[in-house]
Amino acid sequence: MKRLDILYLRWFLVVLAAVTILLCFAWLPVEADAAATDNPEVAFLKYPILLGILATSAAFLWALYQSWQLLGIAAPEAPASPAHLSCTKHIGYAGVSIASSYAAGMFVLAMSNALHPGLALVGMVVILLSLGVSAFATWLGQVLLRVLVA
Repeated sequence: MKRLDILYLRWFLVVLAAVTILLCFAWLPVEADAAATDNPEVAFLKYPILLGILATSAAFLWALYQSWQLLGIAAPEAPASPAHLSCTKHIGYAGVSIASSYAAGMFVLAMSNALHPGLALVGMVVILLSLGVSAFATWLGQVLLRVLVA
Protein backbone atom coordinates (compact mmCIF):
# COMPACT_ATOMS: atom_id res chain seq x y z
CA MET A 1 0.00 0.00 0.00
CA LYS A 2 1.07 3.54 -0.53
CA ARG A 3 2.42 5.37 2.47
CA LEU A 4 -0.20 8.13 2.18
CA ASP A 5 -3.05 5.59 2.04
CA ILE A 6 -1.79 3.95 5.21
CA LEU A 7 -1.58 7.36 6.88
CA TYR A 8 -5.19 8.16 5.93
CA LEU A 9 -6.42 4.80 7.17
CA ARG A 10 -4.53 5.19 10.44
CA TRP A 11 -5.99 8.67 10.92
CA PHE A 12 -9.47 7.24 10.33
CA LEU A 13 -8.83 4.51 12.93
CA VAL A 14 -7.70 7.10 15.49
CA VAL A 15 -10.79 9.25 14.91
CA LEU A 16 -13.08 6.22 15.08
CA ALA A 17 -11.49 5.02 18.33
CA ALA A 18 -11.66 8.51 19.88
CA VAL A 19 -15.34 8.89 18.98
CA THR A 20 -16.10 5.42 20.36
CA ILE A 21 -14.34 6.12 23.66
CA LEU A 22 -15.97 9.54 23.95
CA LEU A 23 -19.44 8.12 23.34
CA CYS A 24 -18.90 5.24 25.76
CA PHE A 25 -17.77 7.32 28.69
CA ALA A 26 -19.47 10.68 28.15
CA TRP A 27 -22.74 10.16 26.27
CA LEU A 28 -23.79 6.59 27.07
CA PRO A 29 -24.06 6.90 30.90
CA VAL A 30 -26.11 10.09 30.57
CA GLU A 31 -28.49 8.42 28.13
CA ALA A 32 -28.74 5.33 30.35
CA ASP A 33 -29.77 7.55 33.28
CA ALA A 34 -32.34 9.34 31.13
CA ALA A 35 -33.77 6.05 29.86
CA ALA A 36 -34.00 4.66 33.39
CA THR A 37 -35.77 7.83 34.54
CA ASP A 38 -38.21 7.78 31.61
CA ASN A 39 -38.97 4.04 31.96
CA PRO A 40 -38.94 3.10 35.64
CA GLU A 41 -40.44 -0.33 34.91
CA VAL A 42 -37.20 -1.44 33.21
CA ALA A 43 -34.78 0.72 35.22
CA PHE A 44 -33.27 -2.41 36.77
CA LEU A 45 -31.78 -3.25 33.34
CA LYS A 46 -29.76 -0.02 33.20
CA TYR A 47 -26.45 -1.41 34.46
CA PRO A 48 -26.55 -4.80 32.71
CA ILE A 49 -27.25 -3.11 29.37
CA LEU A 50 -24.62 -0.44 30.03
CA LEU A 51 -22.00 -3.06 30.90
CA GLY A 52 -22.93 -5.14 27.87
CA ILE A 53 -22.52 -2.21 25.52
CA LEU A 54 -19.20 -1.27 27.14
CA ALA A 55 -18.00 -4.87 26.76
CA THR A 56 -18.86 -4.93 23.08
CA SER A 57 -17.17 -1.57 22.60
CA ALA A 58 -14.03 -3.07 24.16
CA ALA A 59 -14.16 -5.83 21.52
CA PHE A 60 -14.67 -3.18 18.85
CA LEU A 61 -11.65 -1.22 20.10
CA TRP A 62 -9.62 -4.44 20.10
CA ALA A 63 -10.56 -4.95 16.43
CA LEU A 64 -9.51 -1.36 15.70
CA TYR A 65 -6.17 -2.02 17.39
CA GLN A 66 -5.69 -5.15 15.30
CA SER A 67 -6.48 -3.09 12.19
CA TRP A 68 -3.84 -0.59 13.31
CA GLN A 69 -1.36 -3.46 13.65
CA LEU A 70 -2.37 -4.77 10.22
CA LEU A 71 -1.67 -1.38 8.69
CA GLY A 72 1.65 -1.22 10.49
CA ILE A 73 2.93 -4.39 8.88
CA ALA A 74 1.49 -3.67 5.44
CA ALA A 75 4.23 -3.11 2.91
CA PRO A 76 4.35 -3.37 -0.89
CA GLU A 77 7.24 -5.82 -0.84
CA ALA A 78 5.65 -8.16 1.75
CA PRO A 79 2.06 -8.93 0.66
CA ALA A 80 1.47 -11.56 3.33
CA SER A 81 3.06 -12.72 6.57
CA PRO A 82 2.01 -14.76 9.61
CA ALA A 83 1.42 -11.48 11.45
CA HIS A 84 -1.21 -10.55 8.84
CA LEU A 85 -2.96 -13.86 9.49
CA SER A 86 -2.90 -13.29 13.24
CA CYS A 87 -4.44 -9.81 12.90
CA THR A 88 -7.23 -10.99 10.61
CA LYS A 89 -7.96 -13.89 12.96
CA HIS A 90 -8.27 -11.51 15.93
CA ILE A 91 -10.55 -9.18 13.96
CA GLY A 92 -12.76 -12.15 13.11
CA TYR A 93 -12.90 -13.20 16.76
CA ALA A 94 -13.86 -9.67 17.78
CA GLY A 95 -16.71 -9.66 15.26
CA VAL A 96 -18.04 -12.98 16.55
CA SER A 97 -17.79 -11.84 20.18
CA ILE A 98 -19.71 -8.64 19.41
CA ALA A 99 -22.42 -10.58 17.58
CA SER A 100 -22.75 -13.17 20.34
CA SER A 101 -22.84 -10.49 23.05
CA TYR A 102 -25.63 -8.64 21.28
CA ALA A 103 -27.52 -11.88 20.63
CA ALA A 104 -27.28 -12.85 24.30
CA GLY A 105 -28.35 -9.37 25.39
CA MET A 106 -31.32 -9.40 23.04
CA PHE A 107 -32.31 -12.83 24.31
CA VAL A 108 -32.23 -11.62 27.93
CA LEU A 109 -34.26 -8.54 27.04
CA ALA A 110 -36.78 -10.62 25.09
CA MET A 111 -37.20 -13.03 28.01
CA SER A 112 -37.86 -10.13 30.39
CA ASN A 113 -40.35 -8.55 27.93
CA ALA A 114 -38.22 -5.42 27.70
CA LEU A 115 -37.08 -5.70 24.07
CA HIS A 116 -38.50 -2.81 22.10
CA PRO A 117 -38.97 -3.58 18.36
CA GLY A 118 -36.74 -0.65 17.37
CA LEU A 119 -34.04 -1.88 19.72
CA ALA A 120 -34.39 -5.38 18.28
CA LEU A 121 -33.92 -3.99 14.76
CA VAL A 122 -30.80 -2.07 15.75
CA GLY A 123 -29.46 -5.15 17.53
CA MET A 124 -30.03 -7.32 14.47
CA VAL A 125 -28.22 -4.79 12.27
CA VAL A 126 -25.25 -4.79 14.67
CA ILE A 127 -25.23 -8.60 14.74
CA LEU A 128 -25.35 -8.91 10.95
CA LEU A 129 -22.70 -6.25 10.39
CA SER A 130 -20.30 -7.71 12.93
CA LEU A 131 -20.77 -11.19 11.46
CA GLY A 132 -20.13 -9.72 8.01
CA VAL A 133 -16.89 -8.14 9.22
CA SER A 134 -15.93 -11.44 10.81
CA ALA A 135 -16.64 -13.35 7.59
CA PHE A 136 -14.66 -10.82 5.55
CA ALA A 137 -11.71 -11.04 7.96
CA THR A 138 -11.80 -14.83 7.74
CA TRP A 139 -11.93 -14.69 3.93
CA LEU A 140 -9.04 -12.21 3.88
CA GLY A 141 -7.06 -14.50 6.17
CA GLN A 142 -7.65 -17.41 3.78
CA VAL A 143 -6.52 -15.33 0.81
CA LEU A 144 -3.41 -14.22 2.69
CA LEU A 145 -2.71 -17.83 3.63
CA ARG A 146 -2.88 -18.87 -0.03
CA VAL A 147 -0.48 -16.04 -0.93
CA LEU A 148 1.83 -17.03 1.92
CA VAL A 149 1.88 -20.71 0.92
CA ALA A 150 2.35 -20.01 -2.81
